[in-house]
Amino acid sequence: MVVVGIDAHERTHTVVAVDETGRQLGVRVTQSTSTAAHLDLVRWAAKFGPGRVRAVEDCRHLSRRLEADLLAAGEQIVRVPPRLMAHMPGMRRHRLSRTGNRQLNCVIQGIAVTQIRCPPAQACRKARIAAGGTKTEALRALKRRLSDVIYHALLADSTTRAAQPGSLT
Repeated sequence: MVVVGIDAHERTHTVVAVDETGRQLGVRVTQSTSTAAHLDLVRWAAKFGPGRVRAVEDCRHLSRRLEADLLAAGEQIVRVPPRLMAHMPGMRRHRLSRTGNRQLNCVIQGIAVTQIRCPPAQACRKARIAAGGTKTEALRALKRRLSDVIYHALLADSTTRAAQPGSLT
């Protein structure tokens, strides 16, 4: 399966195609965010064969028209919560966007708070703190891990449904 990742912007979109091992197959930057440019992306991605899925950055104020054009062209899409860089003196870390799906973020927070009390997660938390991190950073790391697990489960479910004849994806 080929995943076509799309980073949506106001005037352009950056698109990268990768295979199942994460190897980059191609890169494209649109010159506009028009329907014609979106359909050009569909034609470009077609060279990577059938069974591809579009992973669209979940910034609906920027990707709404793109998503509509892709769906109208019969493309399968999955929304991906964007990660933001948080910079502090001497630190770099990735943060899940607070602008994504609030219900999903709330569920991930609840799962993380529950799991952090269990022995496997406690061991990871202690290791993070021993390495100089904070309790908050340990909880963030667990939420990132949970987010990745959920994303891969949704992607697998979407792929399974797409493979079933007569299914709606």
